[in-house]
Amino acid sequence: MKLLAFFLFLLLNISSVKPSEQSVATGSIHVTVKGLKSKKGQVGFLLFTNKDGFPSDYTKAYKQVLIPITGDQLTYVFTDVPVGKYAVSVMHDENMNKKLDTNFMGIPKEGYGVSNNAVGSLGPPKFEDAAFMLKEGSYTTEITMTY
Repeated sequence: MKLLAFFLFLLLNISSVKPSEQSVATGSIHVTVKGLKSKKGQVGFLLFTNKDGFPSDYTKAYKQVLIPITGDQLTYVFTDVPVGKYAVSVMHDENMNKKLDTNFMGIPKEGYGVSNNAVGSLGPPKFEDAAFMLKEGSYTTEITMTY
């Protein structure tokens, strides 16, 4: 009987122990956009965790933000971002319609750019070419606009 009581005691105490919550390491990503041709409009920043939707599908971006233009360059900081692999794309939304306007062939009519200043070959840049690793702390990238 004492042995059964001991096992019940252990079982009750073990089941009440909660696994420790592991804190996820985070950092910040500082993105500076250079070479804006005008102060007209806003700049859209998209942060991606993988190639799905990169570089322009904001619905598949991990984070997105639109910032009014105040000069020929602009900086935005993504904060509390879990450590990992990311790529950033930006667009100069001059007419403030919240999308990158293109011509009938799909060529952008507004400025754009991606991290690592990666360029595409017969199409948009690839995620892998624009990707970088965020470690604890912060990561800084400069993107030069292409018009």
